[in-house]
Amino acid sequence: MNTKKYYTATCTIIKDEQQYLDEWIRHNLDLGFDEIWLYEDYGSVSHKEITDRYPQVVLQSISEIEDVIGSFKAWQKQLQTWKYFTSNDDLRSKFDYVAFIDIDEFIMFDEGYDLQTLLNEFDGHPAIFLY
Repeated sequence: MNTKKYYTATCTIIKDEQQYLDEWIRHNLDLGFDEIWLYEDYGSVSHKEITDRYPQVVLQSISEIEDVIGSFKAWQKQLQTWKYFTSNDDLRSKFDYVAFIDIDEFIMFDEGYDLQTLLNEFDGHPAIFLY
């Protein structure tokens, strides 16, 4: 059985999520994600006090994406975040898989099953969709 270690990240856009963010970060780190990339939406209160507790978390502003790929409409934020990750050579080469998960979404596995097990089961597949 292949037991490759995939380097993974999860990414989301946040706006005023202080009440839920710590739980969401801890859950995704416990699942086995190596890094978490958070983009603060326009006008959001800073989440830096929470994210500074976790060296695996990268916190940026959504405007930093626009600086790279150009402006976009509000409804395109998630799509443009995905585009930013997939078009950025440094990020694309760094991660084997990146999950785009909303702050109110939690991946849940049965006991004894984890992210690396899932990825090893689908070794060689370019994408995995979870519902």
